[in-house]
Amino acid sequence: MRIPVEEALLYASLALIAEDMYRGGATTLTPAADPRLASLGWSIASYLVVNEPVLNSDGGNHTLLNVDPSSSVFFGFVARSQASPGRYVVAVRGTANAVEWVDDAVFIPRKHDFYSDCQVETGFWLLYSTLRAIGLPPVATAGVRAADAIVALDQADSITVVGHSLGSAIGTYLVEELCRKGAPASACLFASPRTGDQAWIDRFQTSVPAYEVLNYFLDVVTHVPTRPFYQTLQNATVLLPLAQAADPYVSTQANIRFDAGCDHHLVCYLQMLAGAAGAAPLDPTQDAPLVTSCLAGAAPPYDQTIEVIANAALAADKIGSSIFAVLQGFLTARPPLLEAAARLGTERFTLASGKPLPATWPVRFDRPT
Repeated sequence: MRIPVEEALLYASLALIAEDMYRGGATTLTPAADPRLASLGWSIASYLVVNEPVLNSDGGNHTLLNVDPSSSVFFGFVARSQASPGRYVVAVRGTANAVEWVDDAVFIPRKHDFYSDCQVETGFWLLYSTLRAIGLPPVATAGVRAADAIVALDQADSITVVGHSLGSAIGTYLVEELCRKGAPASACLFASPRTGDQAWIDRFQTSVPAYEVLNYFLDVVTHVPTRPFYQTLQNATVLLPLAQAADPYVSTQANIRFDAGCDHHLVCYLQMLAGAAGAAPLDPTQDAPLVTSCLAGAAPPYDQTIEVIANAALAADKIGSSIFAVLQGFLTARPPLLEAAARLGTERFTLASGKPLPATWPVRFDRPT
């Protein structure tokens, strides 16, 4: 599936609105609709809630994603198109501290509740198992399982699940269950971590006929949990930090500052999509300072060594090895080129001369074969 970039831009905008409704200080499970929804031609049909995600120590220096059964939080919404009432979008929000927790997280596999031969990530699955819908007539306001409520949507002929970061992981499980239950569902996911093993990926590919995943290569969240125990969904499109845009999917390139938070932030994904679509991205109301920081400045001079890094690392990732260990070995064996830092997002790549790589560079879209 390669959806039109304009459509991907819309879905990323709706996912950003879900995140902004939460970051705007929502203390209720049913916050007021963001005015930008109506301007895009959508209205809220219901809300999504989960048991509050928490981080627990594993007894050492690592953290585990868990849930607090005593507390629920707003986690997104179901929106209905005002122009096409049978068209719905399920927007699952991400989490603001994803980059921080993935660096120290421990990811533990567990059996999928429906597919006994599949392994999924325990923390993601625990959170998904608490996903509920509120306000879908005739559902009681206490909420029911989101998948069951969404399957029963009024006159639905198109349901698209969208999400960013942790919302992408939850959205992956959700769209598969919707399709399994016969709903006309698809997905467009951004900055998605890996959600299960190869058996799960194969099941998902069979169950979900139409979906897209957009992952920026320099986004550390998209590289965890690590292979070979966890795999990326097959339809993932990789946004590479290269200067030449041979792919017709992109026409105008964005410049994103090389920073862990910027590389993961949905606003930066929006900027890339907007550049490709030749459109203005949605106004990021909740993160203006960060956006200014991540997107400010002219493009630096292009250095071919950046392309060496991207291509070598992508090749390493495709063969299922430890991406940066292989990359470091590859580059160290070629002293005239450069050496790479072992960890993306927390340590910068450096040139052999010790000069840091440019703070920003253009991106293009590429789907690995």
